[in-house]
Amino acid sequence: PASAVLMMAVMDKVGTFGMLRYCLPLFPDSATYFRPVIIALAVIGIVYGAILAIGQTDVMRLIAYTSISHFGFIILGIFVMTSQGQAGSTLYMVNHGISTAALFLIAGFLVSRRGSRVIADYGGIQKVAPILAGTFLVAGLATLSLPGLAPFISEFLVLIGTFTRYPAFAVIASAALVLSAVYVLWLYQRMMTGAVTDGNEKVR
Repeated sequence: PASAVLMMAVMDKVGTFGMLRYCLPLFPDSATYFRPVIIALAVIGIVYGAILAIGQTDVMRLIAYTSISHFGFIILGIFVMTSQGQAGSTLYMVNHGISTAALFLIAGFLVSRRGSRVIADYGGIQKVAPILAGTFLVAGLATLSLPGLAPFISEFLVLIGTFTRYPAFAVIASAALVLSAVYVLWLYQRMMTGAVTDGNEKVR
């Protein structure tokens, strides 16, 4: 979990920062020429990452696939080449590092205390560890960009910037927000609610 937090919060932002700082200023013609292809791949990444996250049985792997989906939004905002899109992408790098790192840390606490990464091994955690379940819910809602939490405004800016030039891609990316609600809320339901599963009594 510690390595995952370091990767999410710091290391993987180097690539997207490099796109803004070096790729676009040094190769503007190439970036403009390949823009439709990159945007299409970013939207595919958004939807595909969300679908894969829904199908996971490993909690850490599920959170990792959510990051793939979110990075699609960052790439989308960079290459639509609008001021709102690029501002949203830059802010998203910060907000994603906070929200997803929080989710990884709390999941890491659970894994270290329960000794399993399998989602099916959990259940009823909110009855034995309510603060842990509550912070997990807040981090999860931030991950799906709930209004009022950190990633919302950055994702909103990316979608506005995309809609001005590529409305079809913006609509598809917006539809992925429904998928993000599915994987976050379903994960919380399976892990935190219901009867306390055998082996979870000692989780604190």
